[in-house]
Amino acid sequence: MRAPSTPAPRGVWLLGGLLIAVVLWGYLRLTAFQYAVVQEGWFQYYAVLMQRGLMPYRDFYLFVQPVYPLLIALGERLSDGSLGTFRLYGVVERIVLVLMVYAFLARRHGVLDAFAASLLAAFLYSAFNVDLPYSYYHTN
Repeated sequence: MRAPSTPAPRGVWLLGGLLIAVVLWGYLRLTAFQYAVVQEGWFQYYAVLMQRGLMPYRDFYLFVQPVYPLLIALGERLSDGSLGTFRLYGVVERIVLVLMVYAFLARRHGVLDAFAASLLAAFLYSAFNVDLPYSYYHTN
């Protein structure tokens, strides 16, 4: 039989919420909607080609597996297909990734250490000058 799980301390939830707020504010304010990066629109174009019936690898060159352009095509069908919508999705995905790192570290280290490491990791991860919040290396 499994031992009953103990509830997480209140500080874990409080710092997790603070982590979301800081990353969300920092990311949205500083980077997410401030500039257009060089790889913006590649996968949207591949999705358009696939929606027109062209096959990747046969009709056009695709340097990754076709899963991500298919997800982009699905996202275009479910939303208005604007780049802002995809960037907002990327911000949500980035928050989920940071929270997963925080939850992993909080189980093994102190809550404050997990908060500091997750916050540092979030900003270092997005510090590259052509970082795009939604990209194939996050989703795949």
